[in-house]
Amino acid sequence: MIRDEDLVTFLTTIATELQNSVRPNLTSGMALRSVDSINVTLGRLIAEVKDGNRIAGEYHGRWADLAARSPFGAPAVGSADTDKKPLQRMNHMVDAMQAQLASDPAFKGFVASLHGGDAKANAWLKESANTLYSMWRSIEAAHFRPPVVDVGSEASPDDPELIRRRLGAYLANKYPTLGENCIESLRLIPGGQAKRTVLFQLKPNDVLPTRLVMRQDMENSLTGTVVTDEFAVLQRVFALGVPMPEPIFLEADAAPVGGAFLVMREVEDSQPAGTYFPEERAYLGHTMGPRFSYEVAGALAKLHSQTTIDSAGGNAQEEARTIAELEKEWRSHPSGALSIGMDLGIAWLRANPLPPGRPCCLIHGDVGAHNLMSRDGHLAALLDWELAKPGDPAEDIAQTRMMLLPDTMPWEEFARAYVEQGGSPAAVDEHAVGYYAVRTYIKHSVLNFRLWDYYMTGKRTDAAAASVASHWIDRLQLYLSRALASAVAAK
Repeated sequence: MIRDEDLVTFLTTIATELQNSVRPNLTSGMALRSVDSINVTLGRLIAEVKDGNRIAGEYHGRWADLAARSPFGAPAVGSADTDKKPLQRMNHMVDAMQAQLASDPAFKGFVASLHGGDAKANAWLKESANTLYSMWRSIEAAHFRPPVVDVGSEASPDDPELIRRRLGAYLANKYPTLGENCIESLRLIPGGQAKRTVLFQLKPNDVLPTRLVMRQDMENSLTGTVVTDEFAVLQRVFALGVPMPEPIFLEADAAPVGGAFLVMREVEDSQPAGTYFPEERAYLGHTMGPRFSYEVAGALAKLHSQTTIDSAGGNAQEEARTIAELEKEWRSHPSGALSIGMDLGIAWLRANPLPPGRPCCLIHGDVGAHNLMSRDGHLAALLDWELAKPGDPAEDIAQTRMMLLPDTMPWEEFARAYVEQGGSPAAVDEHAVGYYAVRTYIKHSVLNFRLWDYYMTGKRTDAAAASVASHWIDRLQLYLSRALASAVAAK
């Protein structure tokens, strides 16, 4: 039997060997990504075993005080908790608070108190948000990271030859002059929880570009979006001159290649701008030059200013429906450990709605370095438009502020660059941006808890899903708590 106190040593050995002995001998990008996903999951496990009880000991008293002064009633915590370890006790207490807050009468009463300006309720929320943010920073600092090597562009699917044959047969049928065996090379891009992305190169021909990208629907995807909706957006935005891949054609029939797909021209001689989280970019690096974020500001200003929609005040009602849908899905999942920030964030959003008359336009819906391509340090393309929709431009700006700017450009300079290049000053309003920062991490957390549910119920068993169920959810809760603490302080 392995003792608890020895478990960290064993887990560290496994993570280190995977990184230093197994990973360098892998040539498949998908296998490399799996090892990295396993290691971030191990990093979370190591941190919890090694530092979980210490961190819980530091914060248990603060949570106990917040529980005792809770505006919606102190939760009942059994005496048996005294026999548990600090982390178990703190989790139990926070879970009890969260369950009480989630009850319909308590939640509605709390929202009404916040909306009505109740000083005690607002002070309690501010203290809770700051405690949550401080605690998640401590958890983040404890996260174990073995040395990581960038995956690069190497990639290989489970069976690339099968996809090549099926796609090649489809293209030869659709464009007879291409002939058989028209695909010279094909590879899958690792990652992506919503769409399968395939780069392929055709033999020289007279009907299609030779370097193309296929985006294909996946079962049990993170977002549940479909390429048939995305393609129409791609056509519209490309016509505006926003930097993005050129859409070529759509195939809505799932039969030929095992899922509906769209094909775009590859953004040649470009590379990913960076990873999703700034924390990873701090040691993996990025490819964004000094003008990159200024150019992103210009691309968003063009998108927003050229797709203005007269919402006639309807965007406020649509936003209320969005919050209701997010809350409904969140309530449908079992609450993850220390996820009380979700309930506090939803309560704050309900209590601080945006005023009617906010600008409305087409927004991208998922702006960040992970969806940007660079060329020689400059912006080459904005990718992955599956979450695009009519909405408030402040939502795109909030995502950019939280996910792109921390290591590339000061917020004040970005806001000024956006307005100078044609963006609406209302899109960079502090309250609106703060509101959408909270809402962004509520939304992305809901999406990731959906995948967590798939993983826990066996619908997804891959390493990438495991990393979402551990590392990504914890990281998103850190960002949510930061956004909430900032929004509450600014209100």
